Amino acid sequence: MKGLLAGLLLLSAVANASVQKDFLRACEERVEQYSAQRVNAENRTQQSAARAVASINAADPSAGQALSTALGDTRQLSTLYGRYEMLSQLQQFMQKKPTPAATDAWMQSRVEELRTKIATADAAESGIRQSTPGKDIGLLAWVGAVERLAQDRGKIEGAAAELRLIERDLQSYHAARAEEHARAVQVRSAILIGIVAALAYQQETTHDIGVGAFSPNVHLCPDGSYVGGSGCVMTPEGNYVGGTPMLTPNGDFVGGTPQMAPNGRYIGGSGKPVRCPDGSYVAGACHMTPKGNYVGE
Repeated sequence: MKGLLAGLLLLSAVANASVQKDFLRACEERVEQYSAQRVNAENRTQQSAARAVASINAADPSAGQALSTALGDTRQLSTLYGRYEMLSQLQQFMQKKPTPAATDAWMQSRVEELRTKIATADAAESGIRQSTPGKDIGLLAWVGAVERLAQDRGKIEGAAAELRLIERDLQSYHAARAEEHARAVQVRSAILIGIVAALAYQQETTHDIGVGAFSPNVHLCPDGSYVGGSGCVMTPEGNYVGGTPMLTPNGDFVGGTPQMAPNGRYIGGSGKPVRCPDGSYVAGACHMTPKGNYVGE
């Protein structure tokens, strides 16, 4: 029985951890994927940015195209950053094993953050479009503002795209957790059934590990008392004695033929009175009960 309960508890622990670990492992794999892609994107962005700066400084006719390419690479790199940052936030959040309600609140907060960032980027773009490089703003300052806008737009785009994947993943996650919970309930029910069965088994064997360990002449009666002799027999007064109830001269009942012990008390049984280690007397021989007192044969 002990082995069964231990096995069921182990199954319960494994079930509780599986969905959470699988989800976090999938997130980590995606983080590693974005990190690997980011290395190439960073190299490409640095190269195109260097070409754009050189073209602008040389007043090359292709400067506009070079700048456009550099800004496109910057935006793609920032998209990866946006995905990476959003996924990192999710990993931290999922460590708490959130409920569906907490997940909905977290998702809504991320959506509101994106809306705020979009509004900020729109305002920055409006300001850039209203300015003229070399007139309202220096050329290098204008290029820097356009680059920051590309970075912001890219991060927003990446975060939004990742959030769509996250929403799908979280739906699957909570569906799996619901199934996991149902399995955990089944396992706990099996554990409880096992516990009840174990307790019932222990109750059935109480006589063997308790009474029987002391003496086969000791009998446990329905009222919890112990008697010796041939077994439990109820007296007219409702208590139990070991053998046929016989009335003593002082009005008590004993099991078997009454006889007076050396201490002046009546005991029942055919054996001669024997003094037990606790000072009491019984008929025949002393047999200790689980309660520590003695009964006779």
